[in-house]
Formats: sequence, structure tokens, C-alpha cells
Amino acid sequence: MNLINRFSAPVRFCIGILIVGIMFKIMHWPGGSIIMSVAFGLILIFYALKVKSLKKRTNIDYIKLILIGFWSIQGILSINHLPYSEIFRVGF
Repeated sequence: MNLINRFSAPVRFCIGILIVGIMFKIMHWPGGSIIMSVAFGLILIFYALKVKSLKKRTNIDYIKLILIGFWSIQGILSINHLPYSEIFRVGF
């Protein structure tokens, strides 16, 4: 297994956790916000590790990392109804 695929599987798993959290929020079950916040945070961490592990990074890799960062932080802030989520939405 090469280095890129080693970090792709956890990112995909975290996206699956995010979908489960969305289902919890839609069904109004308790814990949906926590599940989604953890999933967003893990997606950001694992994607950053994936980009860091690349031997040859291009500008596109950094741009995608910034977009994932804005998306994750905006998601965490808006799910938990915290301020400044609009700033990250505009950045995204």
C-alpha cells in the first residue's frame, strides 16, 4: 500500500462518519452535532497528514488543503451555532 492510499482510507471513513452524523441530525437523535464535529475535525487532520506525506507537493495540493480547512472549520462552527461561521463560508 503506498503512502497516499494509507491516508485516503481514514479520510473516506471519516466522511462515512459525517454521513452518519447527518442522519442523526435529520432524525433529531441526540449526539448528531458531536458526531459531525468529530468527523469534520478528523477529516481535516487526516487530509493534512495526507498532504504532508506527499513527496512532491504542488500548489493545487495546498489549495485543496486550504479549502478542506475552511470547509471543516465552517462546518464545526455552524453545526454548534458558534459565531464567525460566515467568515469561513465566504473563505470556502
